[in-house]
Amino acid sequence: ASINSIFTPLPIVLTLPLIYLALKIMPAKQIINYLFSTLYFLAAIVIFANILAFFSPSTFTSISPLLELFFSNIDLYQGTRTDALVGKVYPRATLFFVAAGIYYFFIGNLFRFFVLLFALILAVSKSGVLILIMLMLFKIQKGFLFSSKFIIFISIFVALGFLTNLIYPNYYDVLISLFIGQSETANLRIRHAVSFLDYFDQNWTSLFFGQGIGTSFFTLGNNSFEMNIELDHLETIRRYGLIWATAFYATVLLICFRLIFMNTDKSNSAIGIALFAGFIAAGTNPVLISPPFMILLVGAYGSLNITNMRYSQSNLNLKY
Repeated sequence: ASINSIFTPLPIVLTLPLIYLALKIMPAKQIINYLFSTLYFLAAIVIFANILAFFSPSTFTSISPLLELFFSNIDLYQGTRTDALVGKVYPRATLFFVAAGIYYFFIGNLFRFFVLLFALILAVSKSGVLILIMLMLFKIQKGFLFSSKFIIFISIFVALGFLTNLIYPNYYDVLISLFIGQSETANLRIRHAVSFLDYFDQNWTSLFFGQGIGTSFFTLGNNSFEMNIELDHLETIRRYGLIWATAFYATVLLICFRLIFMNTDKSNSAIGIALFAGFIAAGTNPVLISPPFMILLVGAYGSLNITNMRYSQSNLNLKY
């Protein structure tokens, strides 16, 4: 095990008491709004940085240290890339744009939805774009199809499609290959999954309680020992054990289910969808057990408690 990696969960441990205090002094939905507004602001910076790289690569290079200072974890490619016309700016919280984007889509804030979608495209988060678009299709209903909003929505969507093709000429080919499992990223994750199964086939006793924080295992994905793989649902099982992971996943999915299907509040349903989107998207990179997801989870749980209180009060009112 790596000594430095033992302190990886430290930001999460420090975040949880702050979230608890925040729930004591402000509504849960306000915490969710602060989180998603921050992600929206971050998405706007990603768009600005990438457009700046397109029009003025030298200026982009000069502000790169500022971007690295502003974002504590950033995957920054200075200048232009061989497969695109812009520089790639990918903060670690990029995959949570999916949760924020689907939330704004379900509450009807299409402007913020398109900002977050465009940021995902520019950050070349292919899995994030796919998850967001697939979840978006659940919202499209018959009434929306025959409205003026749908025409505006499709017009903006088509415009973004042309702009994406201009910036990334092979973007759709890569997206399709990812969807059908033929991309390099998909093959890498398949090799990670095979190595994960091989490891626990030989060390099945570690499956239930995990290897522990800071440990590594050999993966065919990179032909090396890795402490983090881009399949965080499996990585969480490897690190913390099947028992803990199952309890954690069941808690997340139960909160999602109750917010989406067991209340009539539109914003609560949007929070439930956002939590589910964040849970799925965060599993495609090692960011599932992270402060942003924990903030989203606690905020969703707080919203669920408010819904339960209202439901109980309505039952009491009916009884008396």
